[in-house]
Amino acid sequence: MISIYNKKPYILVAFLLLATTLAMAKENKAFTFTPTTGIISGKVREYVFSEYINSEERMLSRLDWQQYIVPFIGATETIKYHDSFFRLSIVSAIPIRCGRLKDFDFLNETPTVLTHYSQHDLYLDKCFIFSANVGYTFYARTFILAPSLGIKTKSQKWSAYNGYIQYAAEKEPIEGNPTIHEAWTEDVEKFEISGNGISYEQQCLLPFVSLMGGYEISSDWSVFVDLKLFPYLIIDTLDSHYLTPSRQFFDSMKGGSGFEINAKALYNKSAIVIGYEYLSVFNGTSYVGSIGLGSGVVGPTTAKPGTDSSLVKIAFEYSY
Repeated sequence: MISIYNKKPYILVAFLLLATTLAMAKENKAFTFTPTTGIISGKVREYVFSEYINSEERMLSRLDWQQYIVPFIGATETIKYHDSFFRLSIVSAIPIRCGRLKDFDFLNETPTVLTHYSQHDLYLDKCFIFSANVGYTFYARTFILAPSLGIKTKSQKWSAYNGYIQYAAEKEPIEGNPTIHEAWTEDVEKFEISGNGISYEQQCLLPFVSLMGGYEISSDWSVFVDLKLFPYLIIDTLDSHYLTPSRQFFDSMKGGSGFEINAKALYNKSAIVIGYEYLSVFNGTSYVGSIGLGSGVVGPTTAKPGTDSSLVKIAFEYSY
């Protein structure tokens, strides 16, 4: 069973550490405290794959959780000892209506033919990001190079409200296979939805290796590029569908890979950061259960889960 509910107090510990080191920073230059604020934009996708027609693996469903603008606040604490450093960072997005969910189903004998479509208003319920890494800084005149090892966690959830669904008509089933449908068109009848139809929650554990390079242009200006590589992803998800029939899908995925790159321009103690993150994993097990009294897991299913994400951020920082 996946561990989506086994939450640990990472966020509380992080805030306590940040508060403690901020107080110490006033007396010791080995501590640097950097609050930040900015916006995140991009898309998180969830996939369902299966094998049932001609024994071929095929995509049955794709949900695009499109976030247009999500504001966030955060802070980073850096502790230095000689040329070694330990860095702790925490980010909290602000819950907000932020985009659209688009749901695509492909239940035709031709794998690429769309049969079901729905569109809903997207709300961000939560997004907490915590990371910690330790490394060493090498100096060469006006250049620096800082490799490190670390870990990043994410706890995030979205909900889809209102909108509409369009289901194409059923066709005669193929013997031994589930019911299939006609191709979707824009003329398929729309059914309006009111309230919360779907929610999607992710718990991500992302170990990484990092390499940061910097160049001091002048006494006031510096530029930095930080590249993180995620060689192995651990992502547990809870996908809840509240429409009839109401069901929950528990997906446990391991493997995949990803990267994150951040470019920073620093003027004295102020900085602007532009970053991009991509994650992808398509290896895991899916379980299904019901919602409400008597709910429980009935699985695993024959479906294969997957997810990927592509996110851009712009942030402003100030260091103390």
